[in-house]
Amino acid sequence: MILALDIETTGGLDVFKDRIVLTSVVTSDNREYLIEGSEYPKWLLDAIADKDVLKLVHNASFDFKFIEHNFGIVAKNIWDTLAVERLLVAGNNMPCDLEAVTSRRLGKWLDKSIRGHFLLGQIGDVEREYCMNDSRVLYPIYDQQIMEIKRNGQLKAAELESSIGLVVADMELTGIGFDKDLWGKFVPIIRQKRADTEFSVLQSLDIPFSVNLFGEPSDMEVSLTQREKVLWYLKKMGIVLKDYRSDTLLEYVLTEQDPKKVDIVSKILKFKKWDKALSWSYLDDVNPSTGRIHPNFNAQGADTFRFSCSNPNMQQVTKPFEINFRHLFRSREGGKIVGADYSQIELRILADLTGEKDYVESFNGGLDLHEMVAAAVLHRPIKDKSERGLGKVINFGVVAFGGGVKALQGAGFDYGMLIPVADAERYIAAVRAKNVTIENWGRHVKAEMIKKGYVQTPIGHRRYLPGEERETVARNTNVQMFAGGIIKEGMVSLFTRLRKDCNNAHIMLQVHDELVLECEEDEAEKVKVIVEEEMIKAGESWLKKVPVCVDSYISNTWEKY
Repeated sequence: MILALDIETTGGLDVFKDRIVLTSVVTSDNREYLIEGSEYPKWLLDAIADKDVLKLVHNASFDFKFIEHNFGIVAKNIWDTLAVERLLVAGNNMPCDLEAVTSRRLGKWLDKSIRGHFLLGQIGDVEREYCMNDSRVLYPIYDQQIMEIKRNGQLKAAELESSIGLVVADMELTGIGFDKDLWGKFVPIIRQKRADTEFSVLQSLDIPFSVNLFGEPSDMEVSLTQREKVLWYLKKMGIVLKDYRSDTLLEYVLTEQDPKKVDIVSKILKFKKWDKALSWSYLDDVNPSTGRIHPNFNAQGADTFRFSCSNPNMQQVTKPFEINFRHLFRSREGGKIVGADYSQIELRILADLTGEKDYVESFNGGLDLHEMVAAAVLHRPIKDKSERGLGKVINFGVVAFGGGVKALQGAGFDYGMLIPVADAERYIAAVRAKNVTIENWGRHVKAEMIKKGYVQTPIGHRRYLPGEERETVARNTNVQMFAGGIIKEGMVSLFTRLRKDCNNAHIMLQVHDELVLECEEDEAEKVKVIVEEEMIKAGESWLKKVPVCVDSYISNTWEKY
């Protein structure tokens, strides 16, 4: 049995404030139902939870977040026409909202301006028909999608991208605790760091200023936030930049030979980071109904099917300098955070796809891959952690994605290294001469990408790349897209198992290759084991030449103290 479903709310996206006002249901035998209000009949609740009934929806995370919140049930067996459409057109820059998909596939027009009526509390015949049409169009859209998906060999990916919507719904409902008191302590520290950095740059540029009661620069001719004026003063110092963008500043730092000029521009980059941190508005993101932050996640946020996050963007919460901003995010009273991160998953995927002997043997032998690469390019055993760090940036800046000098220098800068051009060229030449199998694979996937016009992973994720000829893009897409699929498979399996074995444990965040969960304190060790098992199982279901490893921890905050 199949049923198509669509809900309309009072107009907003806040599940804790907005209400379900209309729900339309169309069954595969053409029966239609329109339910007004937020009371569902038992037959519908049973069908939503029935694994033998396929539910067609467009944007599963939205609909099922409201359903889970209102009725306490988690759907089973869904087909998300939004997620599947994104899967089918990734890279082609096509909109995938229901209006666009209906127009493109069915040649019909849905008047989405009617959605605004719900904000005004209007529910009449026009609004009821609008809601019914959103369910009616899902059947012919599904019929077209399933044919294309099977033809492309993407059924596994389609099922995965649909199912992940249920996980996202639960993540957005769960949210994460925020330590307002700690943020209050961080703010003056951030402000002082910002001021100290600005002092130093203003002095270097000979810009006069005084100091206010808060220890911050004042009465100055120019602030470091005034782009054009700063560029003019930099030019006076012989530092000529085309713009004030961070990537332009970074490129200058990596290529300029004069250490004094490099120091000035490096400090401006540092100032911009502190300035950005001061502008974060986490307090505004705390939901008044729950006292927690509930970010929005897009499981197909990138063309490589990696997650994106907004309101706020938790993927940008980093550890700049000596402040660990992740400690702002806490477990509830009586709970614990369990964090788990795939260890070097992208390099393990690379080793598995290419069969590069040294990498396969290193992973299977439990050796340190970064030490091995650093020793290879330095032509001697490494002496300290900084040299191991060099191996790490080479692996991620060059080996995995085929990057050149700028990529290596950029990766190095992220780890506090300034790698001279000559050294970067030497390291790249050494590692490429050593990794013959990886280099041959890189040329092969580039040729396949140009020939087919797309890249597709073993899971079935496909990204169209018409006219693209860069090997770095072919490498990056193959590895990143595969990694994104593996962690999603782990999330779906973990979500299902937690519902059965630890119903009070929930995934709160997905950040790159990391999962962050919250659970009861007395179940933390059990949940930690389950998370590791499910993530490893997902990885090893696809990677057969190398083991998959997960690093995990238990703490009161995101990331262990």
